[in-house]
Amino acid sequence: MAMKPKEREKWEKIRSKGRLHFALLYGAVAWGVTAGVSFAIAKTLVSGGRLGSAEFLTEALVAVPVFCVGGLVWGAWIWRTTEKKFLESGDTKPEVRGHK
Repeated sequence: MAMKPKEREKWEKIRSKGRLHFALLYGAVAWGVTAGVSFAIAKTLVSGGRLGSAEFLTEALVAVPVFCVGGLVWGAWIWRTTEKKFLESGDTKPEVRGHK
């Protein structure tokens, strides 16, 4: 499926910063930290614990790094699929920092 002009314009801005920046910002930070903290909250509350307790902090200290690694993988995969869609939808050179 081809990208719409507004999607292409948005992706051009994002891709100019490179794949690593994208994977770190959108994958590890935005997705990984959010998912890790949410998981720690849910697991603590389901087990009858309190937020701010040692149990919660332990869960968060384990969950956040694990979800951040998963977020990096997710970010790299989203980059690859979006970049492929971008390149297929127009006359664009793939020589961008962090493209591969």
